[in-house]
Amino acid sequence: MALFDWFTKKNKKDVPEETDDNLEKVTDLHNEDETEQEEPLETETEQYSSEETQQEEISQELESVEEETTEIVEEDVQEDVPSQEDFDNAEEEAAAETETEPAEEKKLSFFEKIKAGLQKTRSNIMSGIEGVFKSFTKIDDEFYEELEEVLIMADVGTVTSSYIIEELKERVKSKKLHDLEEVRKELIKVIEEILTDENEAAELPTPTVILVIGVNGVGKTTTIGKLTARYQSEGKSVMLAAADTFRAAAIDQLQVWADRNKVQLIKHQENSDPGAVVFDAVKAAKSRNTDILICDTAGRLHNKK
Repeated sequence: MALFDWFTKKNKKDVPEETDDNLEKVTDLHNEDETEQEEPLETETEQYSSEETQQEEISQELESVEEETTEIVEEDVQEDVPSQEDFDNAEEEAAAETETEPAEEKKLSFFEKIKAGLQKTRSNIMSGIEGVFKSFTKIDDEFYEELEEVLIMADVGTVTSSYIIEELKERVKSKKLHDLEEVRKELIKVIEEILTDENEAAELPTPTVILVIGVNGVGKTTTIGKLTARYQSEGKSVMLAAADTFRAAAIDQLQVWADRNKVQLIKHQENSDPGAVVFDAVKAAKSRNTDILICDTAGRLHNKK
């Protein structure tokens, strides 16, 4: 026991007095470390709480946006969906349009139909003539040939077209015309003179025989019915001849037109000789002093005899 005390005292003497201070410093450092470790925990906790708060705010904003969007869509859908009143108004408008359409379609008169039918011919003539005068710079035989071809292609007719060209040549030569514009004006004068001449009806023998010919399906029989009505309106007597003995029901069709216009029809059996039908019709027209005899014929193509 005495030895132990001696040893303890000796060790206390060897240990410097600064040891206690050092122990205090170590203790302070340890306490600071614990404080530093606690502070980050508190900071992390605060950050986590702020993040939760932000997420809650974002969720609330999204919910509000969704509610507003839903309201807008519902309003648009309600506006787009037609009501029963809209359907009723639409039906009334459709009925009104249907009623006004027939009134707008104006029925053309006889002369208006002729004018509409000749519109294409007029356009062909005008455009064709203007094209010829623009294509040539001098007046020569080629110019006259091209001009005559345009007139024929416009359904002016070969005889009339030849007359127009010959008359134009004589006037250009006699008046010594060289300018194309002057020649064009002279051409207009020639055509105007032909159209404005007083055309008297030709004195035709009695009976006048009209033989209607053409290809299949062009309306020969229907045209005969219209010509019959036209000549009757002029006070002339008309007779029909059913010389189309080839097509099925051709005789019956012409009989319908004869009954409508209350005229006589000369006919034979189907597949009989068309020449015999015409012969008998001419004989009957002479004996009855008929003004006009119109003969229907079978339609045929250019390669059929």
